[in-house]
Amino acid sequence: RIAHEQGVRDVRVMGFSSGGYAALLAAAKVRAAGYLGFSVSTDFSLDAASPPDSLAAARNSVPDDLFADLRATLGASASPERGILYYGEESIGDAAQARRMADLPNFVVEEVPGARHNTVMALLAEGRFQQVVSRFLR
Repeated sequence: RIAHEQGVRDVRVMGFSSGGYAALLAAAKVRAAGYLGFSVSTDFSLDAASPPDSLAAARNSVPDDLFADLRATLGASASPERGILYYGEESIGDAAQARRMADLPNFVVEEVPGARHNTVMALLAEGRFQQVVSRFLR
Protein backbone atom coordinates (compact mmCIF):
# COMPACT_ATOMS: atom_id res chain seq x y z
CA ARG A 1 0.00 0.00 0.00
CA ILE A 2 2.79 2.40 0.90
CA ALA A 3 4.67 1.73 -2.34
CA HIS A 4 1.48 2.28 -4.33
CA GLU A 5 0.66 5.50 -2.47
CA GLN A 6 4.19 6.80 -3.04
CA GLY A 7 4.13 5.87 -6.73
CA VAL A 8 6.90 3.29 -6.37
CA ARG A 9 6.57 0.88 -9.27
CA ASP A 10 9.88 -1.00 -9.16
CA VAL A 11 9.56 -3.13 -6.02
CA ARG A 12 12.03 -6.02 -5.78
CA VAL A 13 11.81 -8.81 -3.21
CA MET A 14 14.48 -11.30 -2.18
CA GLY A 15 14.28 -14.33 0.11
CA PHE A 16 16.23 -17.32 1.36
CA SER A 17 15.13 -20.68 2.74
CA SER A 18 11.91 -20.61 4.79
CA GLY A 19 11.78 -16.81 4.50
CA GLY A 20 11.77 -17.25 0.73
CA TYR A 21 8.21 -18.56 0.72
CA ALA A 22 6.94 -15.49 2.60
CA ALA A 23 8.99 -13.24 0.32
CA LEU A 24 7.57 -14.91 -2.79
CA LEU A 25 4.02 -14.62 -1.46
CA ALA A 26 4.68 -10.94 -0.67
CA ALA A 27 6.14 -10.37 -4.16
CA ALA A 28 2.91 -11.67 -5.67
CA LYS A 29 0.72 -9.56 -3.39
CA VAL A 30 2.63 -6.29 -3.89
CA ARG A 31 2.94 -6.90 -7.63
CA ALA A 32 6.72 -6.80 -7.48
CA ALA A 33 8.81 -6.13 -10.54
CA GLY A 34 11.24 -8.83 -9.48
CA TYR A 35 11.85 -11.69 -7.10
CA LEU A 36 15.12 -13.42 -6.26
CA GLY A 37 14.97 -16.59 -4.21
CA PHE A 38 17.56 -19.00 -2.83
CA SER A 39 16.53 -22.51 -1.71
CA VAL A 40 12.90 -21.51 -1.50
CA SER A 41 9.83 -23.60 -0.74
CA THR A 42 7.08 -22.89 -3.26
CA ASP A 43 4.31 -25.15 -1.96
CA PHE A 44 3.12 -24.79 1.62
CA SER A 45 -0.41 -25.87 0.75
CA LEU A 46 -2.14 -28.01 3.33
CA ASP A 47 -2.25 -30.89 0.85
CA ALA A 48 1.29 -30.53 -0.53
CA ALA A 49 2.61 -33.81 -1.94
CA SER A 50 5.97 -33.34 -0.21
CA PRO A 51 5.68 -30.50 2.29
CA PRO A 52 8.89 -28.77 3.38
CA ASP A 53 10.27 -29.73 6.80
CA SER A 54 9.49 -26.29 8.20
CA LEU A 55 5.78 -26.64 7.36
CA ALA A 56 4.86 -28.76 10.38
CA ALA A 57 6.11 -26.18 12.89
CA ALA A 58 4.55 -23.27 10.99
CA ARG A 59 1.09 -24.84 10.86
CA ASN A 60 0.62 -24.17 14.58
CA SER A 61 1.30 -20.44 14.38
CA VAL A 62 0.20 -19.25 10.93
CA PRO A 63 -3.35 -18.76 9.58
CA ASP A 64 -4.42 -21.48 7.13
CA ASP A 65 -5.06 -18.99 4.30
CA LEU A 66 -1.30 -18.32 4.07
CA PHE A 67 -0.58 -21.96 3.23
CA ALA A 68 -0.66 -21.97 -0.56
CA ASP A 69 0.77 -23.60 -3.61
CA LEU A 70 2.55 -20.53 -4.98
CA ARG A 71 2.90 -22.16 -8.38
CA ALA A 72 -0.88 -21.98 -8.74
CA THR A 73 -0.99 -18.47 -7.28
CA LEU A 74 1.75 -17.16 -9.56
CA GLY A 75 0.55 -19.07 -12.60
CA ALA A 76 -2.71 -17.10 -12.44
CA SER A 77 -0.90 -13.79 -11.99
CA ALA A 78 1.61 -11.67 -13.86
CA SER A 79 3.35 -10.87 -10.62
CA PRO A 80 6.16 -10.80 -9.88
CA GLU A 81 7.03 -9.69 -13.39
CA ARG A 82 10.33 -11.59 -13.26
CA GLY A 83 11.49 -14.25 -10.83
CA ILE A 84 14.77 -16.09 -10.42
CA LEU A 85 15.07 -19.15 -8.18
CA TYR A 86 18.38 -20.75 -7.22
CA TYR A 87 18.59 -24.21 -5.67
CA GLY A 88 21.45 -26.47 -4.64
CA GLU A 89 22.16 -29.46 -6.84
CA GLU A 90 22.55 -31.71 -3.79
CA SER A 91 19.31 -30.66 -2.09
CA ILE A 92 16.60 -32.93 -3.48
CA GLY A 93 13.78 -31.09 -1.70
CA ASP A 94 14.92 -27.62 -2.78
CA ALA A 95 15.38 -28.84 -6.35
CA ALA A 96 11.83 -30.21 -6.48
CA GLN A 97 10.37 -27.02 -4.98
CA ALA A 98 12.21 -24.80 -7.50
CA ARG A 99 11.82 -26.93 -10.64
CA ARG A 100 8.04 -26.94 -10.34
CA MET A 101 8.19 -23.21 -11.19
CA ALA A 102 10.36 -23.63 -14.30
CA ASP A 103 7.53 -23.64 -16.82
CA LEU A 104 6.06 -20.35 -15.61
CA PRO A 105 6.80 -17.71 -18.27
CA ASN A 106 8.15 -15.13 -15.83
CA PHE A 107 10.46 -17.47 -13.85
CA VAL A 108 14.00 -18.68 -14.37
CA VAL A 109 15.20 -21.61 -12.28
CA GLU A 110 18.94 -22.13 -11.85
CA GLU A 111 20.88 -24.95 -10.21
CA VAL A 112 23.98 -24.19 -8.16
CA PRO A 113 26.32 -27.14 -8.88
CA GLY A 114 27.68 -28.93 -5.84
CA ALA A 115 25.61 -26.84 -3.42
CA ARG A 116 23.29 -28.09 -0.72
CA HIS A 117 20.61 -25.95 0.93
CA ASN A 118 22.79 -22.90 1.61
CA THR A 119 22.98 -21.64 -1.96
CA VAL A 120 23.85 -18.13 -0.78
CA MET A 121 27.03 -19.38 0.90
CA ALA A 122 27.89 -21.50 -2.14
CA LEU A 123 27.50 -18.52 -4.48
CA LEU A 124 29.58 -16.35 -2.14
CA ALA A 125 32.32 -19.00 -2.03
CA GLU A 126 32.34 -19.15 -5.84
CA GLY A 127 32.55 -15.36 -6.07
CA ARG A 128 29.22 -15.25 -7.97
CA PHE A 129 26.81 -13.79 -5.39
CA GLN A 130 27.39 -10.15 -6.34
CA GLN A 131 26.88 -10.99 -10.02
CA VAL A 132 23.60 -12.78 -9.20
CA VAL A 133 22.29 -9.81 -7.21
CA SER A 134 23.44 -7.32 -9.88
CA ARG A 135 21.66 -9.34 -12.56
CA PHE A 136 18.50 -9.28 -10.43
CA LEU A 137 18.66 -5.51 -9.98
CA ARG A 138 19.04 -4.76 -13.70
